Amino acid sequence: MNVEGIEKFLTEFKRETYGNRDVVTVGEANGVSADQAVHWVDEEKGKFHMIFQFEATNLWEKALGSLNVSAYKRNALFLENHDKPRIISTWGNDKEYWRDYATAFATVYMLMMGTPFIYQGQEIGMINVRFPSITDYPDVAARNFYNLELAKGIKHNEFMEIIYMIGRDNARTPMQWDDSLNAGFSTAEQTWIGINPNYVHINVAQQEKDEHSILNFYKCLICLRKDNDVFIYGIYDLILSNHKQIYGYTRTSDTKRAYILTNLTDRIAEFTLYQGLSSSQLVLTNLLEPIPEHKDEKSFKFHPYEIRVYIIDYHEEELHHLEEKKHATDQSENIQSTLSTESKEKDELIKRQQIVLEKFEDMSHNSLHQTEQSQKDIISTLTETTAKTLSETQTSKHKLTSEIIDQEKIISSDSSKIDLENESIYKKRERQRSLILNLENILSVVQNNPSSFDQHRRSFSTLISQTSRKPSFISHHP
Repeated sequence: MNVEGIEKFLTEFKRETYGNRDVVTVGEANGVSADQAVHWVDEEKGKFHMIFQFEATNLWEKALGSLNVSAYKRNALFLENHDKPRIISTWGNDKEYWRDYATAFATVYMLMMGTPFIYQGQEIGMINVRFPSITDYPDVAARNFYNLELAKGIKHNEFMEIIYMIGRDNARTPMQWDDSLNAGFSTAEQTWIGINPNYVHINVAQQEKDEHSILNFYKCLICLRKDNDVFIYGIYDLILSNHKQIYGYTRTSDTKRAYILTNLTDRIAEFTLYQGLSSSQLVLTNLLEPIPEHKDEKSFKFHPYEIRVYIIDYHEEELHHLEEKKHATDQSENIQSTLSTESKEKDELIKRQQIVLEKFEDMSHNSLHQTEQSQKDIISTLTETTAKTLSETQTSKHKLTSEIIDQEKIISSDSSKIDLENESIYKKRERQRSLILNLENILSVVQNNPSSFDQHRRSFSTLISQTSRKPSFISHHP
């Protein structure tokens, strides 16, 4: 869709065919950036009702964090298509946690704002195929890539491991309907591409009989969307954005709020919510064993790839109160993250300052013009500076801890004060960084030209006076 002239063609195509008809159109927008996507689905001048935006298949990239989902009107939600390998094999665990992972990612995208698309085989958890020969893969691009890489010296087995992970034909094997010949897809002696050997265990017929299967879980998700308008029209909000294991979000309508919580790792995940949740509000989980009864629970421990969906009914006043609590929690998490980062950066600056001071001390000892008394003064000052810096760091850490403990009170009482404190911390850090850079520059000059040590002593002393108040050797060496 980023080819010259395509827009003119699509404008005519829309006008002459589907433009005035009651149909839904979807375009594959490979090559169209997130910023450009809105242009293609604009209500007045857009060419389609929705598009497949490929940022959705790159969840590990930071770009998704800034993606304005609401700008896409009805975004086309998908995990797999004919050009992408199977999602479970690519991102997850297609062995030990095969079912858990498939149902976890199904929940994440099926309940988002937009229109979910299910690619054939995804609903039964089909995985990548491992054919032994490159000739088993019809994809011309894969074969050409194979020949190029072998010419460079890569071994056959090494290349096949790549194809097993990223090959497009992984998603093009026939649909696995049952455990009969050719997975029930065709009665031909040979299909155009091989059948994944696991069709005996992974097929529609088998999963229709298993109430806990991936297929039946997808059916539950579809029913959940159809029966609850909050998943159709509800506003999307990301929660727990700083958690490294839990992907959580809410969908909120005028009278309901749904919490969609998913552990996307193979480890136990613990987290705390600003809102208490009860088992009576739980509408979906992928666990096979019952979840213990709980009421107004805020602290949770999730199994690997566990999902839970809660739906809560609210009055308008309660929703407003919840929004205030969520805002306070978000601010609290952001401040804690900021303070932690500031503390680490300050520690790093202190280390750099110490290195510069130690090297300058060594040069001072080697200077022919340095008296024994001045050497003692410099050492004394360096010791005082280091002690003072470490003391300030300790004090700063105590202050940060105190701020983190009281942050929710600060947020609710005076958010502007938080902004001023953060700005002060930032300016102080930038000022210290600038001083350290100047010290390092002087050190570099003196290292390259030791005879210039005395020449740069004044500059060094001036900078030192700004990193610790009135060091003793400055008065001795104006």
